[in-house]
Amino acid sequence: MLTQNNLIVLFYSLPVYQLLFFTIQLISFKKSNPARKYLGMMFLVMTLFLTINASFHLGYDFSLLTYFLFPLFLLLLPFMFLYFLSLFQRHDQIKRPGTSIIFLPVVLVLLAEILGLGLARVFQQLAFLGGGNGLFFHSVKESDSFLNAIQAGFILVIFAQIVFAALRVTNLIRTEKESMRLNSKQFAHINLRWIYIISISLLVFITSCTLSIFIFGTTQIYSAAAFNLLVLLSGGLAGYYAMKQDTLMQEVAGVGAVKPFTVKSDLAGGTRPQANVSDQEATEVIRKIENLMLQHKPYLKKDYSINDLSTQTEVKRHRLTSIINDAMHTNFNGLINDYRIREAIRMLEDDTHNYTIDAIADMAGFHSRSSFYACFKKYTGMTPKEFLIKQKQPKTRV
Repeated sequence: MLTQNNLIVLFYSLPVYQLLFFTIQLISFKKSNPARKYLGMMFLVMTLFLTINASFHLGYDFSLLTYFLFPLFLLLLPFMFLYFLSLFQRHDQIKRPGTSIIFLPVVLVLLAEILGLGLARVFQQLAFLGGGNGLFFHSVKESDSFLNAIQAGFILVIFAQIVFAALRVTNLIRTEKESMRLNSKQFAHINLRWIYIISISLLVFITSCTLSIFIFGTTQIYSAAAFNLLVLLSGGLAGYYAMKQDTLMQEVAGVGAVKPFTVKSDLAGGTRPQANVSDQEATEVIRKIENLMLQHKPYLKKDYSINDLSTQTEVKRHRLTSIINDAMHTNFNGLINDYRIREAIRMLEDDTHNYTIDAIADMAGFHSRSSFYACFKKYTGMTPKEFLIKQKQPKTRV
């Protein structure tokens, strides 16, 4: 039988499991992909925060975790901003000392707790520890002005951080839009519409948590349902489009790095393959790959993988990966999508057929329209539509 208690457990569990799924999919600590590192950390923080919040609403008492709730909450926007900086390749700005100021509220709260300024006592009064009554609903005695002042300060810090982050992200996107227009190849991996959805979803997530947990409370089943529905929708949208953006980055990475149908026989100037591969072996493997691509066009299969290439070339996967990365200066996705784009260009230049752009993307082996457009822009510096318009323009004779 579905009781009210069962419903509350369901309400608080669903957002946690959803965010845990996104965290597992996105968490990464590879230096080669800093954007994914910050993205994964952001979803990890969201998952931990909601897990602790849910545990108290479901009757579990982990008083030690009260020291981490507010700092965790304040970590969300800094990681979001670092993710966007990394996405727009502002790595120099990330390394600047001034950028670390976004973590100042977190540091100050932790220091205050360590110094014992009464914040742990305040946390015991908050909605997620005090039965969900909300911050200003009988959470402290009216005479205790010190606690009231600190609690009001919490709310001001959160909303100030939200406004600050919104302004910084808006300014960053506005600044980079012109750069994206002038240098479409460099920013082909970014889908601005997805970035807007991720930003708005995260701000809705943080605002709903602030209003529901810190101010109004969620003691009633209807308020608990409304809060968790908002968190579920905003967190789900942010996670879904974050995964799409991450996939797009992986598919575009390496596109255009290798010149068409050439073999780099002289590898002395490049990075030597790390899997104890000689220059001669690397050259032979590259010839095998290019002959395979030209004669059989396996890249037209949408599910073509590095394992398939390893089987067809009779080269072990780790050696093949090393040669592609170090000798050909790309990765598997970049290599395969290079050939797919060349095939798409050939079809676009063919006047004997009137294929639509979507049909060409499908025939060339791309999984989605967004992936095709991003890879095409990275390779040519223009969209497929712009390429077609340019093709139809009369060529000027010299």
